[in-house]
Amino acid sequence: MRSMLTLGLVFVSSFAGPAALGAYTPLNLSGTDTFTLTELRPVATLSGSATLNLIDPGQINCGWDSVTRGFTTFKDSSTLNMSGGSVTSGAYRGLMFYDNSTFNFSGGLLASNQPVQMYGTSRMNFTDGLVTGHTGVQLFENSSLVMTGGEVSSVSTDHWHGIKSYDSSTVNITGSINPIIIDLVESRGDSIYVANNITARNRNGASSFDNSHLTLNDAVFTNPDGLAIANGSSLMDISSLVTSGGIQARDSAKITITNSQLNRLEAWNTAEIEIFGYGFSASAGLTLDNGRLYGEGILSGMWSDGTDMMFDVIVGDDSFIHVAPEPGTLALLAVGAAAGIRRRRK
Repeated sequence: MRSMLTLGLVFVSSFAGPAALGAYTPLNLSGTDTFTLTELRPVATLSGSATLNLIDPGQINCGWDSVTRGFTTFKDSSTLNMSGGSVTSGAYRGLMFYDNSTFNFSGGLLASNQPVQMYGTSRMNFTDGLVTGHTGVQLFENSSLVMTGGEVSSVSTDHWHGIKSYDSSTVNITGSINPIIIDLVESRGDSIYVANNITARNRNGASSFDNSHLTLNDAVFTNPDGLAIANGSSLMDISSLVTSGGIQARDSAKITITNSQLNRLEAWNTAEIEIFGYGFSASAGLTLDNGRLYGEGILSGMWSDGTDMMFDVIVGDDSFIHVAPEPGTLALLAVGAAAGIRRRRK
C-alpha cells in the first residue's frame, strides 16, 4: 500500500526566527504508513512513493525565514493530490517536484513567489484551481504539464508570469467551453509547448526562445499591445490569434501564421515568417515579389478561412516574409479551376 498523508491543518505564515527552528524541523515522509500531520512543519519532503492528499480547508503555509526558505518537496515517485485548500508562502519557492513525482491539481489555491516548479520526469495534471505568484508554473528537464482547466495569473502587473517550459519539457494546454486564462505562455530550451483556446493578459502574451517549438491556436491577447514574439532559433505556429498588438520574429526564428487578427507584423535579423492566405496586395512602400515581401507598408488580402486581413508590415534587410496559400486552399482553388474548365468545354 502506498503511504498517505492527509492534511487538514492551517500552518502559521511567520516564524520567530532561527532560534525556534526546533519547533518546525523539516518533515520527511516515505514508506507505507498512513500519515496525518498535526504540527507546524514549514518544509515537508515526500519520497518513496508517498502520497499527500490536500482537501479543503487544509492549508500548507511554507512561511519564510532566512534559514529554511520554506517549500515542500516531492521526490521518488511521490504524489500530491490537491482538490481544495491552499498552499501559500512568502518564501522563495512553494511546491517542488523531482524524479517521477506527480501533481494532480483539481482545485484550491497555490500562491507564492514561485508557486510550482517541476524537475526530472515529474508530471502535473491541472484540471481546476488557481495558481498566482511571480513565476506561475515552471517546467524543467523532462517534466510535463497537461492543463484542461483552471487559471494562472500574477499578483502584480510588474511580474507577469504564466506557464514557462525549459530544457526538454512539454506543455499541452487545451481549454474546453471557456478559454483558459494565463498571463503568458513561454517556451525555452528544446521544449515543446502547445496552447489551445487560451486568453493571455501580458504584453508579451506568447514568447519562444532557443530551439523550442510553440504552437498557439485559438488565443486572445487582452493587453492592448499584446505580442507574440519568436526569438533565437525557435519555431512558432500561430492559428486564430486575436490581438490588437502584433507578431514579431527575431534572430533566426521562424513563424507560420493563419486565420488571425493583428495590427502589425515584423521580421528582424535573419528571421522568417510565412503567411497563409490568398488575394494578397501590398501598399506603397511594401513590395510583393514572387511571394516575398520587402520594405514597409500595409499588407491586405484574405486568410485561408475567407476572412479579411490587413495589417502593417516591417521587413528587416536580411529577414524574410513570405505569403502563400495553405495546401487545403490550393486544393480548393484547383477544384474551382477544373470546374471552370469543364464549364467552358461544355
